[in-house]
Amino acid sequence: MQYQIIKREDFIVHRWSGGTTSEIFLFPPSSCWEKKDFQIRISSADCRVDGAPYSDFTGFTRHILPLRGSMHMFHEGHHEVLLNPFDVDIFDGSWNTHHIGKAVDFNLLYSENWTGRLKPLLQNESIKIEKSGIIGFYAVEDAEILSRDFSVEVPAGDFIVFNDINEATVFSIKAALHGPCVIAAAAFPKGSSHMRLSSMPVDEFCALTASDAPAPGGGSVSALCGSLAAALAEMVGNLTLGRRGCEDAQESIREALAELEEIRTILLKAIDEDSESFNGFMTALKMPKNTEEEKALRKTAMSQALKTASLVPLKVAGQSVRIFKFSRLMLERGNKNAATDAMVSALAARTAAIGALLNVRINLRSIHDPEFVRTTLEEVLRLETLTNEQEKEITEIGYQLLNQ
Repeated sequence: MQYQIIKREDFIVHRWSGGTTSEIFLFPPSSCWEKKDFQIRISSADCRVDGAPYSDFTGFTRHILPLRGSMHMFHEGHHEVLLNPFDVDIFDGSWNTHHIGKAVDFNLLYSENWTGRLKPLLQNESIKIEKSGIIGFYAVEDAEILSRDFSVEVPAGDFIVFNDINEATVFSIKAALHGPCVIAAAAFPKGSSHMRLSSMPVDEFCALTASDAPAPGGGSVSALCGSLAAALAEMVGNLTLGRRGCEDAQESIREALAELEEIRTILLKAIDEDSESFNGFMTALKMPKNTEEEKALRKTAMSQALKTASLVPLKVAGQSVRIFKFSRLMLERGNKNAATDAMVSALAARTAAIGALLNVRINLRSIHDPEFVRTTLEEVLRLETLTNEQEKEITEIGYQLLNQ
């Protein structure tokens, strides 16, 4: 695996109204920061002036974290957040942004054709890259970067980049520092399977959902709720196995656990499938519409993409409805100390199913296939009825148990 170590003395320094920025890495190499024709930019800024406006990077997404000092970020019309060292904020490069606080920060910037991740890594921590991307590591302290077939030492302040990753690769870190010792900055072309939403840390998934990026949205969040509903029911089952007083439930619990694991796996995959199907619709939406022929092709493509985008949440709803019988089983025959977990499982399954079906409903309004709309709407109504009935029954049983 090829890599390049960029020494800190080779960083390119730019001055701006709030201090200085050290440009660490620019991709492609022939691009220019001033022209904004790059795809990826990694940099570190020494911010000395409170309130200085950030440069306009319309068309780019920006990840930022403080290396030293704290930054109170203000995004006009969006959100504000206080970042302590190694906290990450993600925002659109077009926003009117400034911060209060003197700090040295670290930035990842990538164009709309890419996606990425900025993550502080501790000693012995690992990060997995699925494929097709660029990843770099900034050494906060002297560190050793290891993978399956190599290791390389990176002095403090230097940056190492791998830009030929074409297969799943796990990188791990060795260093003497107990806190964050390396900053991993990774970027990938959209459509590559580099970083599934389902593999994201919870805080990063929430931050991405909270941003003005159109995906992940309600569909992916519904799939996540469903996977958590299955996981909670599994937890109650595992707390029941081998428990005294639950001997007669052991076989049915084991069978339920196998089926719940299958449901959870399907719903985890659907987190990404929903966002990918939405991206397919956005691609159709951007088709040319200058002539009548182009307009007709675009309309057909959009309708077909919406069909695909409807089938994913319909699957999420169907799988979520399957969870109810297991939530009920765990409530009635499982570990009584975890009864409320079984109830939450049912509540989360309802949120997943109804949320997914809302996505189906809104898509059906723009699909120009009456038969598809009719049959799909019938299934939506069936699943909505089942969902509301099952969740109500399980909740009533749960409150009866709690009031005993």
